Amino acid sequence: MTSPLSEVQTAVGLEVSLPCDLIPASATLIQDKVTLVIWYKEGNLKPIYTFDARGKTLQQAVHWADHEVLKSKAHFYYDSHPPALRIRQTRRDDAGLYRCRVDFQKSPTRNWRINLTVLVPPTELIILDNQGATVTENTIGPYREGVSINVTCMSSGGIPPPRVSWWKEHALLDDSFEILPDGSVKNVLHLPKLQRRDLHNILPSPFVDTK
Repeated sequence: MTSPLSEVQTAVGLEVSLPCDLIPASATLIQDKVTLVIWYKEGNLKPIYTFDARGKTLQQAVHWADHEVLKSKAHFYYDSHPPALRIRQTRRDDAGLYRCRVDFQKSPTRNWRINLTVLVPPTELIILDNQGATVTENTIGPYREGVSINVTCMSSGGIPPPRVSWWKEHALLDDSFEILPDGSVKNVLHLPKLQRRDLHNILPSPFVDTK
């Protein structure tokens, strides 16, 4: 039988809580005692964290963490609601599928799975003018009146790849972005038939959404 799966998201550098229910499956054994909680992470053969209450109260339980995986930044809080393994200062390599195994004195063992996604912001955002040159001072042109031009927003890095759109004040102009083979994201804004009134006009702004 497949254990329940929870989806958890956080961003690089933040603290995240991975929930693990300590309640037995049987209502008749609701007061049963937790003896051992073991955390696993997909890709690791051995446990990454243990909470050992065998022969002890929960307050006396022994905590152990694999330093190579968790870098001394994780702690299991059995008395939080819900109980959770909290990981501080999350990094890209903290992402993955975790499993929490809970052993009881009388009740059958329970397992919970948590899929952790760590969001990484883009590392670079550039604007390219109609000739493909990088816009460095928020000014493009000059262009002849009546011509049509393309302005490109390029976003590099980021997990997952961000959604890149063009906005003017609160109005969405273009959200037709493209994810390139190298993982960068491109959105090309087409500005047709420039007029004299467009001179010194404020261009629409690109928006990068990493959610």
